[in-house]
Amino acid sequence: MLEQAESRTGAAPTDAPTDGARGSASELRARVGSTVSVHRGVFRIEPTLRGSWSGAPGSSVSPGSPLDGIVLHVRERLVDLEVNISTRADHQAHHTVTELRARLAEVVAELGFVCRALSINVLSIEPAG
Repeated sequence: MLEQAESRTGAAPTDAPTDGARGSASELRARVGSTVSVHRGVFRIEPTLRGSWSGAPGSSVSPGSPLDGIVLHVRERLVDLEVNISTRADHQAHHTVTELRARLAEVVAELGFVCRALSINVLSIEPAG
């Protein structure tokens, strides 16, 4: 198993929304899910035991949902986000994670949240095809 995790603690001033937009936690979860799903280097969102366990903290997704590999904790406007993915062999995993991490940070800020921690875990690399 290959794991690539990046996290950041403390929020930089650039993380704050500039236009005053304020979205809901459920809207954030939906946008994160769609952003990850359409990324060209992502094969799929990978469910994990922790993410799919009903009643887990931050787990508002039913087991078996395509989003159960996303663990989102929101406290006031601070966000801790963990995403578990499989990448495509024809895309470099590090490049995929770097691009995806930047895009997810933008989505969080666009909805008026501040990203406190963001982790992306590559759980497998699927053959090209």
